[in-house]
Amino acid sequence: MKFRGDINDDGKVDVTDLFTLGKAFGSTGGPPPSLNWNPDTDLNGDNVVDTLDLSTLNENYGKTA
Repeated sequence: MKFRGDINDDGKVDVTDLFTLGKAFGSTGGPPPSLNWNPDTDLNGDNVVDTLDLSTLNENYGKTA
């Protein structure tokens, strides 16, 4: 089972996923996409990495498959 927020797909939502989201925080998919855009961190699919994505990650933080 993959949890929303498991950005690197390693079966757990942890600090590595949080760090990855943090690097992309505030970015948008464009056009043109932001330099720090990472579509894997847009957890709700709204083309922006923001507090809604962070909240989703937070809901599953610490969960493992």
